[in-house]
Amino acid sequence: MRDYKAALSFLENSGKVCIKKLGAIGSSFGGMVAIAAQETRIKALVTLATPYRISRNSKIINQSENGEYYALPSGRKLKKSFFDDLEKYNILELIKKTPPILIIHGKSDDIVPVEHAYELYKSAAEPKKLEIIENADHIFSTALERVMNLSLRWFRRYLV
Repeated sequence: MRDYKAALSFLENSGKVCIKKLGAIGSSFGGMVAIAAQETRIKALVTLATPYRISRNSKIINQSENGEYYALPSGRKLKKSFFDDLEKYNILELIKKTPPILIIHGKSDDIVPVEHAYELYKSAAEPKKLEIIENADHIFSTALERVMNLSLRWFRRYLV
């Protein structure tokens, strides 16, 4: 959370972006961070394959032997403190206070079930939109162009 807010502050202080027209895209846990941060500098948000809660007991997240980090299916390792921090937030409550949000999820996501997208959408405040992409997996392997086009349209609508 601290890194996310620091990145936004860096952008704000750089003088190279219009802070009144700042959008964010968060994928998977990044979407959770973007929602949980409740960052007022973000004026439009897109989440991709985002869960509304974390299950450390999931078959897809493996804890290291020393318990200091978790390994994801991608091979990426996240510190235990990252999960500890995210678990403090009720994403389904916080999403009620987000800026305009586009929720994109792959119907064939075997890492974060598509039901998470429906729950996020149900809890989100207007304006909101839900896009479920047939045959798309967790990283949208076969649908990246579609995801980019949907995201760009959303940002054009709410940031331009």
